[in-house]
Amino acid sequence: MPPNADSACELCGGSGFVQVPPNERYPNGAAAICACRERIARRRKLLEIMTLSGLDEETFRRWTFDTFDPDIAQADAQGRAHLAQVKALCQEFARSPQGWLVLCGPYGCGKSHLAYAVAGAYLRARHGVYVSTVPDLLDALRRSFDGKKGEEPFERRFDLVRSAELLVLDDLGAQNDTPWAAEKLYQIIDHRYRRRLPLLVTTNANLYAPQGRIEPRVLSRILDGANLADGFSRVVLLGAGDYRRRGGSQERGRAGARRSQEAT
Repeated sequence: MPPNADSACELCGGSGFVQVPPNERYPNGAAAICACRERIARRRKLLEIMTLSGLDEETFRRWTFDTFDPDIAQADAQGRAHLAQVKALCQEFARSPQGWLVLCGPYGCGKSHLAYAVAGAYLRARHGVYVSTVPDLLDALRRSFDGKKGEEPFERRFDLVRSAELLVLDDLGAQNDTPWAAEKLYQIIDHRYRRRLPLLVTTNANLYAPQGRIEPRVLSRILDGANLADGFSRVVLLGAGDYRRRGGSQERGRAGARRSQEAT
């Protein structure tokens, strides 16, 4: 493997291999794969995931924890204090995603801003994160499944989505649940459930009275042990607010994300 911008490193000089000194197992020494190869593969997968999700670091800069202000979203002190606690919870989840975090609340309460802030923080730590609204994700999968020109092969996209280090699904319940879409969404959720892969979901649906907006099997997975001490999922309610109207940052961020997705 010749030296290049990706592979050159101080340990292997760009060869991709390092020499292991003679030892009991290898009396004459041996060549081992350098750690830089793993970093290269990880970086390439990050770029691939970002490309498929239609997002980049510039988009994530629009929605960060620094730009999320509870004082904008809530007018009363109690509401601001609760939202500050939710923000802290999301920051902790971004540092070490464990289990599933579900943010519920009405339109404009700030849940999408927090979800993208989590995704951005995780991405900046050089971890793989796939983030999308649920309707956009299902549309992208449908285009791939139908073999649209220029689309990533379906199996490749589907595997990247369901196996991403962190999956962020915004606006669950807003999708058009055709039988095909409902099945694919369930397969993604079930895959991550069985393998205990971290997931963050936002929804404005009432999870305890979803009125058909969320497929029952998906809902069952999401509510598994919700908020119990040993439960897998944590459901957090955000109170009504007017974050978009007061600050406008979330709406601008969503528009930027959609423009970026449309460009891919």
